[in-house]
Amino acid sequence: MNQSEKESVRDRKTRIAKLELQLAALRSAESKAERKRDTREKIIIGGTVKAVAATDPQLRRLLIKYLDERVTRPNDRKVIETWLPTTSTQLS
Repeated sequence: MNQSEKESVRDRKTRIAKLELQLAALRSAESKAERKRDTREKIIIGGTVKAVAATDPQLRRLLIKYLDERVTRPNDRKVIETWLPTTSTQLS
């Protein structure tokens, strides 16, 4: 392989490496955008459910029940403590 061919191979390898970096950056940006969309979806759904639960006693009881059963981490329960029953009679 002559010098010109070696340089051509090296140039191609450099180009491939640059393209791989660009692809990784695009994948990262896509992942970040999806997480952002997912967070926004959760906020919208959560806000809607909270608003309806404020005026619908049946939904409120169901929501309290689910929150009490499914939110188990102490830090998370602290954030939603106003929604959690202090006694089992609150679920009735």
